[in-house]
Amino acid sequence: MTTNEMDGILTAEDMRNRYTIVLQCRECKKWTEHKNWLPSGHNEYLPCTECEAKSYDRSSIKSLRTYNPLTDNKRKIK
Repeated sequence: MTTNEMDGILTAEDMRNRYTIVLQCRECKKWTEHKNWLPSGHNEYLPCTECEAKSYDRSSIKSLRTYNPLTDNKRKIK
């Protein structure tokens, strides 16, 4: 089994979205997609797609591959 298979990266789309994450805004509670997120931590936050704020709940970070709008939109900010 390869590392990609262990990580659940099975399709070309999964490979393209490997470093794409979503974060929940503290202000409006909407989720914003961040592409090319580096695991090393040297990233710049994009403005929220709804309210333009750059205030995100760091504990809400999710891979785009595991993000489920139906359940995650019900999440409360901690």
